[in-house]
Amino acid sequence: LIDGTSEDVASDLEIIINELEEYGGDLADKPRITVLNKIDALSEEEREEKRAALEEVAEGEVMLMSGATKEGVTEVLR
Repeated sequence: LIDGTSEDVASDLEIIINELEEYGGDLADKPRITVLNKIDALSEEEREEKRAALEEVAEGEVMLMSGATKEGVTEVLR
């Protein structure tokens, strides 16, 4: 989960990936789901900008959700 209210979501994801790589055991190579959280605090434009930035780093799909409003939670859990 990446905090959608963060100033630099792409950097946040890079830090997480780096930590997984440093931990070892091929943990960073395992499949992962990348989710932009707290989207209730973002405009539609901010959501799409942050999703695009994360997709570049994640090299794949980024899901959106809000724990507060439950938007997108069901999709993430499937």
